[in-house]
Amino acid sequence: MIQDKILFVAHDGTYLLFDGSNFSPIEAKKSKNYYCGGVVSAPLLRHYGMRVSENISPEKLEIQAEMSMYEEAGLDPDIDFKIASISIALEDSSEQFVESYAIENSVLTEIFSKNISKLGHLDFILPSFLKYDALYAYEKIERKNDLFIYFGEDEAYAVMYKDSHYISTRTITTLNELAQKLGVELSVVKTLLSSKGVENENYSADEFLKMHTIQEELSKIVERVAHAIGHKRGVFGFDSVDRFFLDFEGQDIPGFLELFNNYGFENSQHSPLRVFDAIEPQRYSDALSALYILGLVQEKYTSANLTIFERRPVFYKTHSGVFFIVLAMALVAALAYPVYGTYQLSLLEKERFMLDEKVQVMTALTKKLQKKLKEVRLEKKYAEEQRDTIIATIASYDELIDTLREQKQDKKARQLMMQDVNTAMAKYKLSSQNLDQNGSQRMQVHIISEYQKRDDIAKFMKDLIALGYLHVSTREIKRKENIYESIIEIRP
Repeated sequence: MIQDKILFVAHDGTYLLFDGSNFSPIEAKKSKNYYCGGVVSAPLLRHYGMRVSENISPEKLEIQAEMSMYEEAGLDPDIDFKIASISIALEDSSEQFVESYAIENSVLTEIFSKNISKLGHLDFILPSFLKYDALYAYEKIERKNDLFIYFGEDEAYAVMYKDSHYISTRTITTLNELAQKLGVELSVVKTLLSSKGVENENYSADEFLKMHTIQEELSKIVERVAHAIGHKRGVFGFDSVDRFFLDFEGQDIPGFLELFNNYGFENSQHSPLRVFDAIEPQRYSDALSALYILGLVQEKYTSANLTIFERRPVFYKTHSGVFFIVLAMALVAALAYPVYGTYQLSLLEKERFMLDEKVQVMTALTKKLQKKLKEVRLEKKYAEEQRDTIIATIASYDELIDTLREQKQDKKARQLMMQDVNTAMAKYKLSSQNLDQNGSQRMQVHIISEYQKRDDIAKFMKDLIALGYLHVSTREIKRKENIYESIIEIRP
């Protein structure tokens, strides 16, 4: 197989031969001697990350990653998925971080069915956001702490690297989503971003709404990415981001990367990502993806290969081919040595039968485990619902207890107010025509006394103030012949 070039299946379905720096057209029928591959976008993938021992075997890691994707990431066991993982080293730790990706087989078939009908296979199908590994492997850029921000029509993401090693991906607003919010065509969004960006002086007065929407959306992206950097800094232990690269068809967005200065990245470098001089800007992303696949062919790194369309090995390397060859040799030997040949054929037939039985047992066990996993997930869901119901019930009881406690305290305060008023009235031998009490917050007392004892009403009020009632006032005073009436309002 040729290893200095690969056949790349572009996002628009075209076939391109890539030599590491440039594309050239190629017909599918002439591609059998080249490794071939494509990429899938981030929105189509399910992600899950976990810590595992750095000494775990590849076989155990594959099993644990698959189980975690079903149990924790919520994959449906009734649907066929392709699952692949990458490992990320953790400093000063005996563990490694594993990031797993899953995609439905039916989705892969829908995307690449036309290509498979012509090519017959795809050696590599890779997550698109891992492509920046190739920049370091082929020394397109120095090995530093970098953050790449990619804006595409249907996918967009921020990808973090620590000293040239992949750390994490965060999806962001796509160009089509931004176009929908602006109410304009995709081409208009690209023009606005590349020519005006987020800088006020680049917009006219009648473009204020467009400017405001772009500034708001891009500011949200910067804020989310900055928070993600802060989180990953604690997990993977790096000091700062040395460079911010904008992957936007080789273009800049004026003022966009400078927004990161507001989050403590004033000393970081900012620049558009331009590494392919011979390729048109619209193909920059495809070129970087193709370079990433070329690096896998040349064994510069490993990756998460999601293909389900593997190349068929030549016949003599298949199990059937080996069996046929052994069978043929056994037949030849049988002509010369009938007894020995018959014995060998019997052994081969017995071995084949045992292998078939093992396959049947493993298939049945797999289905049983998938069924059990689905039952466990349903039980877990039911238990979580029961837990939520119990928590809500406890919360309602807490609220009821608080209400009863408040009512009890209010009743006690009301009784105390009534007791204080009655005591003070008894002290000065005053009588009331009417008493109106509104809970523990207010009381009105309609006091009646002889005119010559009107000073006792003032003494009554002073006694209540001395007891701590902050508001004691006379609402209304009347004199009728020798009777003195006063309506007094009392508040705590």
